[in-house]
Amino acid sequence: MKTSDFKMWQLHEKPTIKKQFKYWLKLQKENPIMWKDCDFESQGIQLLFRNYTNDISGACMTIASVYLAEELQNQGVLKSLLNYVSEKSPWDIIAFEDVGNSNLRDFCIKYGFKPISSRYSTSYFINKSQLCNFQVDKFNY
Repeated sequence: MKTSDFKMWQLHEKPTIKKQFKYWLKLQKENPIMWKDCDFESQGIQLLFRNYTNDISGACMTIASVYLAEELQNQGVLKSLLNYVSEKSPWDIIAFEDVGNSNLRDFCIKYGFKPISSRYSTSYFINKSQLCNFQVDKFNY
């Protein structure tokens, strides 16, 4: 599948984030280089995922960008998303890239994410086996 076909599918079908993520993981198996990053949007959530990040060798689940509409903030949506991607991700490491938002930075530190390196001190990672299972509603977006 070409990137343009994926974009047209997103535009016409308006799939949930879950469906987009599952499809991206399927495309990863077929061609991880071509599908190294992908953006998703649905129901007030915008995400950019990557299968890599700087200073981590090998593939990992990277959330390079996250935006939640105001009505979704402080509702457990991010925690629910993390529960979902840690369950479905084939990679052992989950990372947040270039965290500029102080609330998200505090969240990462509170829940055991570590800076990737001194060079990328605003990017954080955690082994998914160390990520707690947040007690929130199931991710349904």
